[in-house]
Amino acid sequence: MRRFLYLLAALAVFATPLAQAQQRANPKADVSVARPTWPTGTGPRVVIDAGHANFHQVDGRYAPFAALLRNDGFRVEGQDKPFTTESLAGIDVLVVVNAINPLTKKEGRPLSAFTDDEIAAAKTWVEGGGRLLLVADHMPFAYASAKLGAAFGVTEWDDGFAMQNNKALDLFDRSSGLADQPITRGAGGDSPVTKIRTFTGSAFVAPGATPLIVLDKRFEVLTPDKPWDFQPSTPHIPADGLLQGASLTLGKGRVVLLGEAAFMTSQLKADTGEVAGFGAEGAEQNPQFVLNMMHWLAGAPGY
Repeated sequence: MRRFLYLLAALAVFATPLAQAQQRANPKADVSVARPTWPTGTGPRVVIDAGHANFHQVDGRYAPFAALLRNDGFRVEGQDKPFTTESLAGIDVLVVVNAINPLTKKEGRPLSAFTDDEIAAAKTWVEGGGRLLLVADHMPFAYASAKLGAAFGVTEWDDGFAMQNNKALDLFDRSSGLADQPITRGAGGDSPVTKIRTFTGSAFVAPGATPLIVLDKRFEVLTPDKPWDFQPSTPHIPADGLLQGASLTLGKGRVVLLGEAAFMTSQLKADTGEVAGFGAEGAEQNPQFVLNMMHWLAGAPGY
């Protein structure tokens, strides 16, 4: 019951105009690319999902993400269609970030953002060679994407808040959670990534995937009764060994799963102007992480 009430409270918060205004895309973010992989507008086609009430979309909070990719030569657009064989055709990389089912509050129960038919279509598409980036942040987004994640090997996607127990910056390097794998090593002339910063998020378990970001003893999953209302009585679950990022191959396709959205774009807090993502302290290599990840997904030269 506590989790259920928490979900409804979180949905109420995210539905208000005030909450929508609290985070906005940073128009001054540095999204330059020194050596574009493809000439402008000739690279793989990237579609950012807008068909599932997504909190992050191509012309909103993920505008800096889209601009970075366009500067690298990717063709980037949004799409608000359900997932079907027809709607997925011609997409090289599908990006799904913080989907939510808008009927959850009306129905009075937590709901997946995706129908069974959509999940089946997405899995078939990936198996046939499609490339998927699925991002599901802290509550309520993790729950809404958990069923889709399960189709790609996620056995548990926690709907709490994965946070450091000492309230320090969420920094990951090769000695603390940033895995040594093709995305972080870089290929085809890409620079390696040795440190990134995330900004709270979710945690998940995916036994068959290759770890990319691994939480350690610094982290725990908090599940408050109200969003961001952390009290002494709030349950704290150890997060050591849980994932916040992973990659996998499925059939002819590739998938990256991530439990945090802000670190791959650049956002401003409306009240303070504080930056999250590109431009924030400790996030200097985040744009290179995004490029390496998208190059791996798209099968760029060397990947």
